[in-house]
Amino acid sequence: MSADPQAMPGDPQDASDLSRASPSVVGMTDHESSAAILAWRDQEDRHVTGIIRKYGCYLQYVPGDENDPSFAYTVGLFGLGHPELIVFSLRAGGSAAVLNRLFDQIRGGDDLTPGQILSLPDANVKFLVEDFPEPGATLFGANRHYQRPSEASVPAYQLTWSADGFFPGEPGYRLGPNVQPGPAHSGPTGAEVAQPRSDQLLLRSRDFN
Repeated sequence: MSADPQAMPGDPQDASDLSRASPSVVGMTDHESSAAILAWRDQEDRHVTGIIRKYGCYLQYVPGDENDPSFAYTVGLFGLGHPELIVFSLRAGGSAAVLNRLFDQIRGGDDLTPGQILSLPDANVKFLVEDFPEPGATLFGANRHYQRPSEASVPAYQLTWSADGFFPGEPGYRLGPNVQPGPAHSGPTGAEVAQPRSDQLLLRSRDFN
């Protein structure tokens, strides 16, 4: 397959340090373990808030396993009046590059629209913007930050990438349905748009801190 969505520009080979582990509760009483988890959550809340205050956006990366794909999403776009963004099955660095780029574009005043196709400089795939169904079941970090229950979740757009030039739902798309779960794919519905900006995709210190 000619397109390798795992190999995005600026993608680090070692992403093992990008997930912040929860505390171990082995050997603790129920009260001690509850207190430890609450303290950890408070620390995480302060960390997320600090990153958003500094950069405008926090990126949450969730590793995959043999049953479910990895994914990454933004926390901060909802505060700008725009749906959050989520992308599946890219490496951590590639996800960060795409989400950072589009966050900067949106913060600059360019809202994304479902059906829009994005061509990012130096990326070997294109991205289709789609409404993401049931974000309350996935965007836990964003809903926690904005103190919203799952049934009143922040909205989100999924960035669905092409493989060999085809999107899910098109005859030439040959990847399995679990690679990019989410919308009931029927292919792109809008016209292709111009590239956002021509500068290189950059990874900055806010990426998965």
